[in-house]
Amino acid sequence: MYCVYYFFRRIALKSLVIALITASLSAQEEPTSVENLPLERFDQYLSGTIPPLPWKAMGRFTDEVTLSLQATAESPFIGNKTTGKGLSLADNSASEGEGSGISYHFTPPPPGRLYLGFDFAYTGALDFSCELVDETGHGLHIDLGKNNALAIRKSVPPALTKPGIVDRLKNWISQGSEEKLTPNSETLCSLEQGKWYHVTLELSATNEIIITLCTFPDKKNPSRYVVASLISTNARPVFRWLRFFSNADSERKGSWSLDNICMAGEVDASREAWWPFRQLPQEEMRRSPRKVYAYYYEIYDTGYSDVDPGLQWYTRMIFNPELTPNARKQSGTELLYRPLPRPRMEGGLCKEEILIRAMEEEVRLARQMGLDGFLLDFFSEPKPNGGQVVFNQRSFALMEAALRVDPHFKIIPAIYSTMPDSVPAELKNKPDGHDMDQNYADTEVVRRALSHPAALRLDDGRVVFSMWGSERHTPGWWSKVVERLKQNGIPAAFVGQFNGCSKELLTTFSPICQGMADWGPRSVTNYHWVPKVRDLTSIVISPVAFQDVRTRENCFWESSNSDAFRSMWETAINDQSDWVFITTWSDYSEQAQAPSTSIGFMPYDLNAYYIQWYKSGKRPEIIRDVIHYTYRIQHTDADVGRGVKWRMIKEGTIVTEPQNQIEMLAFLKAPAELQIQVGNVVHTHKASAGMASFKVPLPKGVALDPPIFSILRENRVIVRGQGRYSILDKFEYPDLLYHSGVIAGSSNSSGK
Repeated sequence: MYCVYYFFRRIALKSLVIALITASLSAQEEPTSVENLPLERFDQYLSGTIPPLPWKAMGRFTDEVTLSLQATAESPFIGNKTTGKGLSLADNSASEGEGSGISYHFTPPPPGRLYLGFDFAYTGALDFSCELVDETGHGLHIDLGKNNALAIRKSVPPALTKPGIVDRLKNWISQGSEEKLTPNSETLCSLEQGKWYHVTLELSATNEIIITLCTFPDKKNPSRYVVASLISTNARPVFRWLRFFSNADSERKGSWSLDNICMAGEVDASREAWWPFRQLPQEEMRRSPRKVYAYYYEIYDTGYSDVDPGLQWYTRMIFNPELTPNARKQSGTELLYRPLPRPRMEGGLCKEEILIRAMEEEVRLARQMGLDGFLLDFFSEPKPNGGQVVFNQRSFALMEAALRVDPHFKIIPAIYSTMPDSVPAELKNKPDGHDMDQNYADTEVVRRALSHPAALRLDDGRVVFSMWGSERHTPGWWSKVVERLKQNGIPAAFVGQFNGCSKELLTTFSPICQGMADWGPRSVTNYHWVPKVRDLTSIVISPVAFQDVRTRENCFWESSNSDAFRSMWETAINDQSDWVFITTWSDYSEQAQAPSTSIGFMPYDLNAYYIQWYKSGKRPEIIRDVIHYTYRIQHTDADVGRGVKWRMIKEGTIVTEPQNQIEMLAFLKAPAELQIQVGNVVHTHKASAGMASFKVPLPKGVALDPPIFSILRENRVIVRGQGRYSILDKFEYPDLLYHSGVIAGSSNSSGK
């Protein structure tokens, strides 16, 4: 009798354990993202310091165990001789160096491919390790220098990973014993002390592990090792920690250097779990007569290719004064931010196919956000073997990608009237710039782009085309272009893109323009484009920009965190604009809104929200509490380390001085208390349901950890997370870009 009782009691207890753990896991589910994955060259920080949060030092440091950024630790794969530096750990102690290093906590990346690359060197007997692991410390471990070799260890706790955890628990209960974990180690190759290496770890969607290793300067001939995965597809760790630390016995001495860390995942993964609203079906959105197109600046592509992302142009060039064009030398960099890196594309594809597949990802991202298509640059007569030839190749690849991914996703060719060297001088000197209207319409680029099935066509069959700075040519010039295209069998409708033109000038363009767009403001201004041209054209197109920061001129427009962006969207909605042009998707020399470093997915997610509002005519219902944050990582009045102090471009009369504020833009299902903690100071604000903006001052002259943002309801934390960017008081070159991010869950924070 007692045996039966205890038997059923044990079954009931184990069933309860399964139920409790299953419920706990469901409650702890969190969105995945690549927004917070580490991408670091350490060059913007000062020598002799430790990188700020989200990097965090590990271990105990003394006079004999030191960790700091040093110019001598700059990776030769990057070769920044001006501001370059890497992380250097030196251990001359007898017993205290083991476990010392640095760690980085991040939001788990989406399922699928994952890439990690970094550069390192070591000396002496001080071996060190790299770990890419979950909260329990299980995942991938790389030994660097142990026994002067490179080795990989893979480990997964069978009873603690998901999916498949419930089945594993049931198996454990039925067997009455716990599965044992036996980490596997595989030595891949020998290493030499004092030599710099670039190593990559690539994890496929099926968990195959590929390791590549190259030495400097032989970076074009890496050794490649395919490791049979010891991680089952159903038991992949939920990666959230990257660690580099000494792992040798405490009495061993030496040093190691680390630089050029790059991690990448699936950028086009679903954003649904991050959005505070439920997106309408795409078919319903597309039935709206209101259309939204993003200006695609093909000069800066995503870098997605079969090339190692840790050695690509973006990784080597960004914030590298050694390779910065002369016009940007005083800024210390060509760009302040870049597209989020992508895992390496599969090998064996031709260049054309690689380009199209990269553009397919752009189309998928754009569709997910709610775009109807792209406004896309072309150059009508590119010089042979010049950059414009490459740019046109990218643009045509994007048109092909649109056809593959979604034939309803359309492209508006925006074709520059470039002029070859062979044009006679008398034509170049015409008052209109050059009398090349017929030549323009007859060029191969124009005919090919406007004949492409992905090109946008109106209901009457006319193909839509445009050009930025349309006022560079007279209305008569454009009329001749349209007439010549018609003669060539290409009925066309011209959409003018203007840059701050008067209504008097715009009136002269009215007969030729099927639609009119303005490049728009970059600050909060009294701007109403729609009433200005409503009586001049059939399609009125409003601009939406996030910010404008230019390294080539050391200048910025004050967008007041997200104020200018939100003002432009709400003006387009309230003034009933016919179309919207998002300016831009990818012009990183001025401003971009695609998923990127420094700005993350905030502009992308906000655009998705506003696009639905604009198309449906109804503000989306908030179904999830979400935080968006924006702030600069340095005060505009901070002392300049190198280069020059940047100037603000004044625009209008509303914002006349730089705004140094930290903004929390909260989407609230119900009224709540908003909190922003800056250093030891906690600021609070009572907010109603809906979208609420809360701003607090950005401190000057002090270095601080990233702000902590919270939503509280009835004294209970609903959402809390830490920003990704520390506030700097000392730095190499100015960076006045507004940095931003998204927090959608209490466990979604960095810098833990």
